[in-house]
Amino acid sequence: MAITGNPDEISPFAEIIRKLTELFISESYFAEQLDWQARAMEGFMFDWLQTKEWDPAFKERAHLLKINLSVDRQASIAEFRQNSQLLHRDLWNRILSWKEAGPNDILIRWGNDRIVLLAGVSSAEKDRSIREKITRFHRFLENLLAAKVSIGTGKPLPPISLSESFMQAERALKIAKDRGNIIFDQDLTIEMIFDDLSPETKKDFIERTIGTFMYEEDLMVTLKELFRQNHSLKNTAEALHIHINTLHYRLKKISELSGLYPSNLNDLMKLFIAVKLLEEGTKNN
Repeated sequence: MAITGNPDEISPFAEIIRKLTELFISESYFAEQLDWQARAMEGFMFDWLQTKEWDPAFKERAHLLKINLSVDRQASIAEFRQNSQLLHRDLWNRILSWKEAGPNDILIRWGNDRIVLLAGVSSAEKDRSIREKITRFHRFLENLLAAKVSIGTGKPLPPISLSESFMQAERALKIAKDRGNIIFDQDLTIEMIFDDLSPETKKDFIERTIGTFMYEEDLMVTLKELFRQNHSLKNTAEALHIHINTLHYRLKKISELSGLYPSNLNDLMKLFIAVKLLEEGTKNN
């Protein structure tokens, strides 16, 4: 577009347009660089999780991306509900520029609704300090996004074993998504067993234990409340607003249908696991 007119009059406007054009070009270049950096980090992270041995090319990429491959890493995966706002470039950049990230911490955009934090862990750092950092990161994300954020965190491991810490974080994230908070893999117990079971095994176990009454609502509600009340019959009856004799009748019916007795610790454990597996399957569907 040409600007015509008296040179003395149009000169100031031309200078403004020139500066605006330079600013636009500069901002566009900066945005492209940030996008390239995000894609490069995501690609490197993917290869890091897949690579068993580091060749010179891999180490060179780490050097170019300023990634220290000599420190232990603790993987955390943050997941939040995706909406149009979350795809805004400026918002992503604010997340990736979290001010509390240490010199060896790495933040990586992972898809459209996840952020991975690879915390660099030194031998001097204690578990408590790492937990506090993850808690602050969780608070930062929820405040910034004004949305519920779930975080799963693996154990600190040598950098060559990053994939293991990442898998632990994914396992913890499954539980965190149900609770809407932070879950550390090292705090998981029975959930570890559930995660290793195949869907077929889970289905068969449910059928063999509570399959005969799993669709009878009063019995299932009673059994779940019994677990919530730590097997206190008195508290269970009160919580369900039923007479204690009604509770005994329902528990007897459960035993008759399943062959498992809630008064027997071994049978009670089977019933508990079956209910948990059923709840897990319902949440995942």
